[in-house]
Amino acid sequence: MEDVFIYIIIDPRSEKVIYVGKTKQPSKRFYSHTTTSQKTAIGASIKEIIKSGKKPIFNIIEKCTYGQGFDREKFWIDHYFKINPDIFNRPCGAKRLKELPYIMNVLNGINYVPE
Repeated sequence: MEDVFIYIIIDPRSEKVIYVGKTKQPSKRFYSHTTTSQKTAIGASIKEIIKSGKKPIFNIIEKCTYGQGFDREKFWIDHYFKINPDIFNRPCGAKRLKELPYIMNVLNGINYVPE
């Protein structure tokens, strides 16, 4: 059975975990997080980290079977959400809708952040 890796992305400015993900190919996934123009909240945050002159930190925290991947990712999302409620993942599908204007500004290269 194929292995899956559970990973976290840490914002080096705050040293907080901002995202939990799973992948079969960690190197390829880490590269895509930092080089593609993702139109997502985590993509916007990574773009801001890079613009600040820093690099996001990627750590593999667990290796499991493909069949265990979903449950293990959910476990880690719930764990880190308790530590940092601003994590981009949400337990039970909750969203960060309050940040949509900020995210759109970052993606469009606008520096103004509405209050």
